[in-house]
Amino acid sequence: MGQGDWYVAPSTGTGFGAYSLWKSGFGGSSSKQFVKDVDGDGKADVVVYHGSAGDWYAALSTGSSFGAYSLWKGGFGLNSTDQLLADVTNAGKTGGDNKADVIVFYNGTGQGQWYVAPSTGTGFSAYSLWKSGVGSGATSRIVGNINGDGMEDILLYYNVYTDGTTGRWFELFSNGSAFLDPVDWKLGHGNGSRLLPVNCSWQGLGDVYGTGKDAPVVFYSTEGVWKAMPADNYYVADALNFWDIEDIRYVPRTLGGFAQYDSGDPNVIDEHISMITEAGIDFVILDYTNYINYFYIKERGLKFIERLAIWNANNQHRPLKYAVAVGWAGLTRDGASMEYEAGVVWDDFINNPKCPASNYFTLDGKPLLVGFGSRIYYNAYQGDKTNTNRFTLRWGDGQIDADTATVYTANGPETIPSNEYGLYYGWAFINGSLANNDAMVVMPGWNYYLAPIVSRVYNGVPGDRYKLAEVWYNTNWEHDPNFYWNMTKSYNYRYKTE
Repeated sequence: MGQGDWYVAPSTGTGFGAYSLWKSGFGGSSSKQFVKDVDGDGKADVVVYHGSAGDWYAALSTGSSFGAYSLWKGGFGLNSTDQLLADVTNAGKTGGDNKADVIVFYNGTGQGQWYVAPSTGTGFSAYSLWKSGVGSGATSRIVGNINGDGMEDILLYYNVYTDGTTGRWFELFSNGSAFLDPVDWKLGHGNGSRLLPVNCSWQGLGDVYGTGKDAPVVFYSTEGVWKAMPADNYYVADALNFWDIEDIRYVPRTLGGFAQYDSGDPNVIDEHISMITEAGIDFVILDYTNYINYFYIKERGLKFIERLAIWNANNQHRPLKYAVAVGWAGLTRDGASMEYEAGVVWDDFINNPKCPASNYFTLDGKPLLVGFGSRIYYNAYQGDKTNTNRFTLRWGDGQIDADTATVYTANGPETIPSNEYGLYYGWAFINGSLANNDAMVVMPGWNYYLAPIVSRVYNGVPGDRYKLAEVWYNTNWEHDPNFYWNMTKSYNYRYKTE
């Protein structure tokens, strides 16, 4: 195998110590070399790939050297375009299993196929196809944990994309058994990855901001400069100022005035709980949809639950409960995404000592989980449904038209069987939301299908977008700062008494 000497200079936390030889005679003629933990003991091992035979050898770390090497997989990756090592399997749990798996990519005739051979801790097992039709023409294919869920994902970097855009990145999330559809790694409504200059010599990922999520890093050899995209400039999940990120221009009324607020502020939470219970509302839904702002929302969700527990502990207060909505499946159109997010919700908000089970809203004997997406994709999913089976599922994909047995979805009207009536909460609707057997949805300003309603309902002159204060017009075209909230209470009371 040639000379193949491996030297290590251990980190001291502030620098690297003296280097020493950890392994010799290993990988000298290999096509590619990796340093990854493949046996899950927390120590990085060395792995080499020999492209001539598709053979993978590993030498495990002892903490002071690399042990004897052995063949972990033979005949895998022959004639492949790229080879990667990443922890993309989860062995039935929410996070990764801490053992790096083999990934090979075949560009072929532009079809872009991804195969994965999971690590068993002592070898790489049988491979299977995880994704096809993705990644052809990418400048770089990079692995990293970009959403902080414990599993590594694929990043595709295009110096020039097919539509002519430059410096463009796409995320290819792992759900533990497959790669989901690619999504622009974006900033709000724009493609934040385009902020990275193009024509760089190297692209990679690293947790350079200490957030637990890998950020894109590039190196320019002509300048000798390294550049990393700031945490608030490449992925909405790190945006702490959601008002600016989502271009929310109206200012809500809170704490006695008109101001933007932090939803993690205990004073704001207490005010909201008081208002919500005074309106006769029984439970609220924490929105985890689209997998954006994950850590930001989780932190504030847990703060809300903390304040809710304090509120409910006072027997003079009207009790309030909460449930959770998820929506990544609404974008991926993949039932596996719903299953994955159900596991996240279970770990974050139910199987969590900080979240008293008595405060989570239950329906039909199980915690309620609402999916913003189509139940069609979930029903078609034939994989493991352990996580979702822990919940009573409802869907926010569209309103039910009782006369025609039609549900209005993002894909247009769909006929549904009568046994599925009542499963939808009407968040994406044609003619306004309707009362549901379980909940009344009042959302006159958010309407995907009646765009003119948005400009008429948001606080502003009819035809304008909205002004910088929460001043609504009532039916007499008079300014009424409490119009929307009064309408919410009115509809709720009406629904409960009918």
